[in-house]
Amino acid sequence: MGLQALKVPSGWTVSWNIMPECDLTEDTLGNFVSSSLIMIYNRSTNRLIDVYWHPENDITGAFYLKVVNRLETFNRKTHSFDGKADWDNPVIEYKTPCKKEVIKKLEEILQTIAPYKDPRILIKRGVVDEASEALRLQLKENNLDANLFNAIINQKSPKLENLLLDNPKISMKMLQYLKDKGHNKRIKNKAQQKLSN
Repeated sequence: MGLQALKVPSGWTVSWNIMPECDLTEDTLGNFVSSSLIMIYNRSTNRLIDVYWHPENDITGAFYLKVVNRLETFNRKTHSFDGKADWDNPVIEYKTPCKKEVIKKLEEILQTIAPYKDPRILIKRGVVDEASEALRLQLKENNLDANLFNAIINQKSPKLENLLLDNPKISMKMLQYLKDKGHNKRIKNKAQQKLSN
């Protein structure tokens, strides 16, 4: 049985494609049984796409397409970059009973999806700054208080200070501090703008 042809732009890698080229019918349903029919990823954009039929062996099911981000980590043993798929937080979820529609949607996403911007605070590519990242996660939980503010200031991270400026709980006193003693001119200017507003 032939496999479904796909238009795959450069940069994308097909991990596997076991999607049959035939249409899905009661007679061909058995050929669509797999936890994943198509798996494609792109290292430079840190995106991964999975296509599958669910429930398996049920003609009333549907094709599911999921796009997830890959969190890049540096593997010290192999001196390469591994990616861990964030399955719990899909970026795009698409469902259709029609094979042509799911293939059309897949090819459209392959052409148009923007790269994933990793929100983690990194020392260098694939290496997380654990101390700064812990503070970022606390800030994300919207737990901004004087202790967290001081810990962030002591970290001397422009990225953390920028995130502070975007936090809805930031006080006038905190803004004034960042205007006067922010890590760089960009932080100081942003704090000044927030104070002016």
